Amino acid sequence: MSVFAYTAKRGPDDVETGTLEAESQEAAAGRLMAKGLHPVSIKHAEESGGNRPLLSALSRMSRGDVAAFARQLASLIGTGLPVLQALETISGQAGKRVVKDILLDIRDRVEKGDSLSSALAAHPKVFPRLFFSLIYAGEHGGVLSDVLERIADYYEGEQELRGRVLNATIYPLFLLTLGVITVFVLVSFVLPNFVALFEDIAADLPLPTQLLIAVSSFAGRYWWLVLVVVAALVLLIRQFHKTDAGAKTIDGLLLRVPIARELIMKREVSRLGRTLSALLENGVPVLSALSILEETVGNRDLRQSLGKIRKEVEDGARMGEAFRRNGRFPPLMISMVTIGEESGTLPAMLSRIATAYETEVQAVARRMAVLLEPLLILAVGSCIGLIVFSILLPIFRINILLR
Repeated sequence: MSVFAYTAKRGPDDVETGTLEAESQEAAAGRLMAKGLHPVSIKHAEESGGNRPLLSALSRMSRGDVAAFARQLASLIGTGLPVLQALETISGQAGKRVVKDILLDIRDRVEKGDSLSSALAAHPKVFPRLFFSLIYAGEHGGVLSDVLERIADYYEGEQELRGRVLNATIYPLFLLTLGVITVFVLVSFVLPNFVALFEDIAADLPLPTQLLIAVSSFAGRYWWLVLVVVAALVLLIRQFHKTDAGAKTIDGLLLRVPIARELIMKREVSRLGRTLSALLENGVPVLSALSILEETVGNRDLRQSLGKIRKEVEDGARMGEAFRRNGRFPPLMISMVTIGEESGTLPAMLSRIATAYETEVQAVARRMAVLLEPLLILAVGSCIGLIVFSILLPIFRINILLR
């Protein structure tokens, strides 16, 4: 489905603007007319309003910038300042050129009559569907300031959790990178200097030394080719992951690796709980919330599972039962969703799910770091030890023969 920004009339002087999801412009027009609205303009969200050029994919606001924008806008609107003046103030204080351009474009769109949610929807690469859907709910519910505060809390929480996971894994990643560079430099630039020592006795060299000399000779001559091949493989994997088939394949494989599966599942469940709770608390319908939820889940394999769950709920199934039948999500989460549905406290229960699994994500990340550090040190040490052993083995042999 696509997001369309529309302008429609309910009467001669009653003009309404907003965004909606539909498969095509014709379908969007049909939905508007079914609500008693007469469409005046229907455009893809990224094409509507504004006269500033859209920024490229490389020129984006970071999640931290988005959270700061939501927090500042909530504070200014909370004091009674109109949205247009609040946007003018924030854009004037923006330090980054990228952020300033985006905010000025949003201000221009609002000044021309677009709603804030429509203006934000024009930048789908910056503001995800979750963001402008919540803004849309806040605008229509008259609680825009409160919604912006919750959005800021959501993104700040995401940033904090990501930072904690990164802090837990950065040292093992540093060890791995350092180890790979060390072995590459030894094999490509240091060992070729020892090859001349063994040229006269090449036929009598032990097999480990012969293999090491062969690898070292190739790496010494074609080290640049090794770097090109590695870079090409990384690029191909990244491009493959950008396709639907590639993403499903790689994400599915990651869910079969025991430790990675645990971390990914807990991370996605915590995000699922936080996102769904925020949407339902702000009045977004359940089916729309589940549709938006699919876009926030990073793992494509799980995203496909959420699509099946949404279809079951659309057909009349209860959410907890749909999660249970899917079989991909943890029992604790399913039980809490079921209890929340039965007691009418689903948003609060989803928030508890998010908090519980965020704590577990941090614990799993720390456990992974504790496990990986000695394993990486052992692996790097073993590689260097084998290299040294292969060099010294023929020297020991010669020494024994001389005696």
